Amino acid sequence: MEKVAKLGFSATGVVKRSDWGLTFAAPALSDEVELVIETEFMPPKS
Repeated sequence: MEKVAKLGFSATGVVKRSDWGLTFAAPALSDEVELVIETEFMPPKS
């Protein structure tokens, strides 16, 4: 197992399409869109 410094985070949220003026296909698509972000950072290999 490598001993490398890492930094990561997770974020979730919900946005309303109508808050951004996105009303296209309103009957077919939900107004609420769930966002899920997962990321990890580590230094480049030397």
